[in-house]
Amino acid sequence: ENIHKVIDPLFLNDLRRELDDILEEKVEKQRKRKLGEYQTKLSSLTFLDPACGSGSLLMQVAKVIGKDNVTDGFYGQETEPTTHRLCRMNLFLHGISPHKFDIHKGDTLLYPSEFHKSRKPFEVAVSNPPYSTKWDGDENPVLVSDERFAPAGALAPKNAADFAFIMHTLSWLAPNGTAAIVCFPGIFYRTNKAESTIRKYLMENNFVDAVIDLPPNLFFGNNTIAVTILVLKKNKTNDNTVLFIDGKDQFIKDGNKNRLTDENIDNIFKLYCDRKDVPHRAMVVPFEKIRERFERSEPAFLRRCDRSFIFISSADKTYPSGRTVTENSTAIRYGLTVTFRMSGSFVKPE
Repeated sequence: ENIHKVIDPLFLNDLRRELDDILEEKVEKQRKRKLGEYQTKLSSLTFLDPACGSGSLLMQVAKVIGKDNVTDGFYGQETEPTTHRLCRMNLFLHGISPHKFDIHKGDTLLYPSEFHKSRKPFEVAVSNPPYSTKWDGDENPVLVSDERFAPAGALAPKNAADFAFIMHTLSWLAPNGTAAIVCFPGIFYRTNKAESTIRKYLMENNFVDAVIDLPPNLFFGNNTIAVTILVLKKNKTNDNTVLFIDGKDQFIKDGNKNRLTDENIDNIFKLYCDRKDVPHRAMVVPFEKIRERFERSEPAFLRRCDRSFIFISSADKTYPSGRTVTENSTAIRYGLTVTFRMSGSFVKPE
């Protein structure tokens, strides 16, 4: 009778259903455990925009990750009083509780927030600092020895503070952190000696994670330049290569402006994550080859149609670049894709 019961199809079906239920229960428990771990890690992240303006990037961070998933984490600084008030108002109107953000009024480069300094380091930094703005530079003796700028051995030029913002952001970044900074592309090849020194410092210390060229005419207003996203990381200990991505043709026309669609962003982000050579799209370059270019002062190009995309150049005309994917993929995805929001579109995390 027992033998007949074992081979009875109905009994087998019951057994299968019972095993399926047990397996499903185990899978669900594991899913909830992983989800809990993910939400715990997410809630502990801190986000910085050292040139936050009206708060658009911080609001997009909140939109992408969910403002309720962060317990204490949105920090920004803005020098213009009116814009500072507008930023605070925008964050509040977008449902972000005041206890979850701190927007400091003041010059980030000259008078960084002491409160933010006490809360650093930050896991994610997203920023679109002003392009080639003037600052004190080496006229201010305090800045020469400032812990944010001194490691590079040079200060950004007085008429172009771009690298001062970059060095500030890097200084306040956590060891496992990621920064995505929208930059004027000229900073990567201008011949100024100070900028060359800072570029070389960033490359030789393996901080540069990626340089991603975006299409022109993405911004509102009269700004039609093609910007570049510079991705910085401090934990590239096991990766000595750099990734260069040309995303200039990833857009659609939207009135008199260009716009990145979700598909365009996915295409760029896939190149970023795959980290593979793709003809006319992406190139992974070992740092030793970059060092050779520094020493020989020999530029190299990745040709695309009738234009050239500089991916390595001499010490005086460096186009620093690089990209890796690490265990901190959540921060990387938020740090990179939120920056893409400047065109009016962004990638939602999976």
